[in-house]
Amino acid sequence: MWMTIPIYDLSQSYLIGTLEPNHPIAKVDIQVNGKTVNVVSIPPGTQTLRVAMAGEIPTTRATITLLPEDTNGYIWQYQVPA
Repeated sequence: MWMTIPIYDLSQSYLIGTLEPNHPIAKVDIQVNGKTVNVVSIPPGTQTLRVAMAGEIPTTRATITLLPEDTNGYIWQYQVPA
């Protein structure tokens, strides 16, 4: 899917991921329990995603969803493993 996100631990301050070379992702909408908490623009050629998430995830039962959007406006849905 062009993006890899490892398991997120509540003690971490950042959600960190890796993007494949030549990926089409232009931005990522990050939702916690269905509410958007961050939208990150991804410049062309970027291969690392690092987003400050301290205080955004209330519990270990929270659902974190990433909605990567490509340069054509197509949106994929990706749930972060917990």
